[in-house]
Amino acid sequence: MVHLDNQQETERQETDNNSVVVVLKGPPAENTTPGMAELPAPTDDPVEPANREIEGYGDCGKLWAEVLQRLELEMAHSTFDTWLRNTEAIGYEKRSDSEEVLLVRIGTALQADWVANRLIVPVQRALKNALGRVPALEFVISKE
Repeated sequence: MVHLDNQQETERQETDNNSVVVVLKGPPAENTTPGMAELPAPTDDPVEPANREIEGYGDCGKLWAEVLQRLELEMAHSTFDTWLRNTEAIGYEKRSDSEEVLLVRIGTALQADWVANRLIVPVQRALKNALGRVPALEFVISKE
């Protein structure tokens, strides 16, 4: 499931562990295609999550690097290069005893949608293999 947040400021939404939240920050895009959802433009503001450390693992960047290594070996190079290569883990949040979220910076809303709808199973499998559990993923779209 993908949630597109069309507000200027990010609003957190309740999700179950199998959902993916796409967080878009910034003002709505000026030029949109008729019939398409109006998406906000990315922001230059860095996202500063409170925590990078994952319980029982360590730095979230190290985890995401391991996930990307696994995915690069199992999928076509063109698929990996197009949709995953430029992603980066930027934070981890333990929101409750049963909800944890890995924040991943991604380039565009299209890229986030593609990963969330077409590549989520291998991503979740790689997370499970690396971490032993599957946190929810939250894609943050920014220019960085």
